[in-house]
Amino acid sequence: MRSAGYTYHSESATIPPQYKTPGGSYELPPARHRRLSPVEPHDTVPTKFCPRCATHKPLSGFHKNRAKPDGVQGYCRPCFVTLNSDYARRHPDWSRNTHLRKTFGITVADRQRIVDAQGGRCAICADLFEGQYRSKCIDHDHETGQIRGILCRRCNIMLGHARDRVDILAAAISYLGDTLP
Repeated sequence: MRSAGYTYHSESATIPPQYKTPGGSYELPPARHRRLSPVEPHDTVPTKFCPRCATHKPLSGFHKNRAKPDGVQGYCRPCFVTLNSDYARRHPDWSRNTHLRKTFGITVADRQRIVDAQGGRCAICADLFEGQYRSKCIDHDHETGQIRGILCRRCNIMLGHARDRVDILAAAISYLGDTLP
């Protein structure tokens, strides 16, 4: 007996009228048993299985990836972020190198050469870059992309607030010269 929400699989798309019952369902003879499978309503959201968390999620729960046949990553968004974060934690040089290469076209070794050429100091305030975790910011011209030097975070923020304009910095110097005792 056919129930609502299921479709009849056969060679023909229509079911012969002699199998229709007054209630609108279909009754098939035992000899012609056919496999019944759920019908997906037209408003069903397509899903994909995430092998890491072992759940089916809608395609909107996956990052896009044009290289994949289905157009989305193999892992759902939370699992993908976790995997990438774990990898970056285990391989800090890979993460740092990737950022420097994509953003500035240099490697960690190139940056270290610039720091060494500056004597291990900020190019503006001349403070030492002490310790591994002291921020070393790459100062560059935002129009040309040319690297100017390595700055400490404070000096980099100062230039950013001045919008790299010499007249603003000159006005700040004049202001400090006039107001300091």
